[in-house]
Amino acid sequence: MTHEKKLDVKQGVREGLRKFVELMNPLYANGKLGCLLIQLPPKIRD
Repeated sequence: MTHEKKLDVKQGVREGLRKFVELMNPLYANGKLGCLLIQLPPKIRD
């Protein structure tokens, strides 16, 4: 998702993120998900 679309909203990264969260929701709802580790490129800053 991030390598191809580079977190660009114009390239549809928002839809990809929405789908990812949707797929993780059952794990969260059943207490099987403690945290998510997301690796971002170094050029992403405050």
